[in-house]
Amino acid sequence: MSAPRLLVVDDDPYTRIALNAFFTRGGWQVSLAASVAEAIPLLADSPHCLILDLNLPDGGGEAVLEEARARCSETQVVVCSGVDDPGRLADIGRLTPELMMAKPIDLAAIYKLREAAETFS
Repeated sequence: MSAPRLLVVDDDPYTRIALNAFFTRGGWQVSLAASVAEAIPLLADSPHCLILDLNLPDGGGEAVLEEARARCSETQVVVCSGVDDPGRLADIGRLTPELMMAKPIDLAAIYKLREAAETFS
């Protein structure tokens, strides 16, 4: 069984570092991006899971989610953001992420995601 692949897209370096360490210890292969421009090419690896912030320095995370849905139909998407605009959140919901979480991150949900690695074999 190969390691499950995770793509973390967040402009906060501490969030990226923490999620990288947490999932790497759980046996995952982790790729990191701080912007839409960095994230889009990393979708070519068809990650099993994508943890996505919506407020990125070069645009909205919606662009990454739309591209993931078009190119990586099996990728499970967790939107994790401080966005509280109901209209924007409704638009995100139409792109069918598997989970939407508000920041700060719910560590229990992240732990469950890491432990679900056997479903990605």
